[in-house]
Amino acid sequence: MPSNSNFGFDEMSVGQSGVLVQHITAETINGLADLSGDHSAIHVREDAARAAGHAGQVAHGVLSQCFFSALIGTQLPGDSALLLELTSRFRLPILAGDTVTYEGKVAELHESTRCITVKLSGTNQHGQKVVVGKALVRVQR
Repeated sequence: MPSNSNFGFDEMSVGQSGVLVQHITAETINGLADLSGDHSAIHVREDAARAAGHAGQVAHGVLSQCFFSALIGTQLPGDSALLLELTSRFRLPILAGDTVTYEGKVAELHESTRCITVKLSGTNQHGQKVVVGKALVRVQR
């Protein structure tokens, strides 16, 4: 297992960035359905997703939030992260078979609280932004 970053607040800077690439599989989506209890038909049955007008099995929105959390907890700032707030806007469905590049960029440093604001985005293999968001993270070191 690769080691995580562990930046302290004083080592963080506006514009600092991280990237996490994830291939989304039906197994990943089904596993999250089992974990969360959300077995909505478009998430667990490709035929239901297609009947609803999607090109395939649709990933849960919270899956992208999990990957944003992983990006923060492993890279921005890494081990010293405490995620306080995470907001997301889902622009397009993420489907089984998609490869999504999740990116985070430090947008603000809040010295009085030792927090950072991270702008987040996810782009699929077609160059389409599928999710955007923002996180407030306390840097504990």
